[in-house]
Amino acid sequence: MISKWSSKSPKQKATRIRNNQRRHRAKVKSHISTLEAELAESQRQLIAAEHRITALTAEVERLLKEASRAPALASDSHMQHPFNSLMPSTVSEAPCRCSWNSQRLLSNSSSCKQNTVVDLPFDMPNDLTLAVTFVAQYDCQSLPPPQPGESTTDCVAAYRIIEQQNFKGVDIQAIHQRLQSGYRRAKRPGDGCTVVNSLLYSIISYLSPV
Repeated sequence: MISKWSSKSPKQKATRIRNNQRRHRAKVKSHISTLEAELAESQRQLIAAEHRITALTAEVERLLKEASRAPALASDSHMQHPFNSLMPSTVSEAPCRCSWNSQRLLSNSSSCKQNTVVDLPFDMPNDLTLAVTFVAQYDCQSLPPPQPGESTTDCVAAYRIIEQQNFKGVDIQAIHQRLQSGYRRAKRPGDGCTVVNSLLYSIISYLSPV
C-alpha cells in the first residue's frame, strides 16, 4: 500500500521528464544556432581575407613587372643627389648591420647571423619616395637567405606598395623597424634586397584595413 506522502505520481514524473527534455532540446537548438552564426561570420571573414590576399598578390606581381621594365633607380642622377651627404660610398658597398640600436658596434661586421634582426646600412628618410630609392640601391649579400617555404618580394616593390596603401600615414621609420626582421638577401647578385611576404602582407593589412 502506497502512502499518500510518497513520491509524485507516475503522471507527474512523466510531465517533469517531458519538460526537462523540452528545455534541453531548446538549449541545444539555441547552441546550434549560435555555432551556425559564428561559422557564417568566420566564413565571411575568410572569404574577405582570400580576396584581400588575391588583390595584394596581383598588386605585387604588377609592381614587379613594372620594376623589371623600368630603368634602375640607382642610375637616376637627380634621385642620387639627396643621398650623397649621407653615404661615404655606394649603398651596396656598405656593410650589413645587425639590429636597430643596440648593436651599432657590429657595423663593420662582414656578415649577419641567420635569423638576426637586420638593419639597413643607412638612415631611412622620412619621405617614402626617397626610401624606395634607398632600398633599391641596397644589395647586402650578408642578409639571411629566404627560409624554406618563404616567399619574398623585392624591397623596392614592397615599399612602393606600402607607399600606395599607407592610408594611416604611419611613419616610414616605424614601418622599416617592423619590416627589418623580414629582410632577405637578393635573389640574384646585383639585385636589391627582398622582404618576406607574410610580414609585408600583415603590414599592408594594418595600413589599409578591409
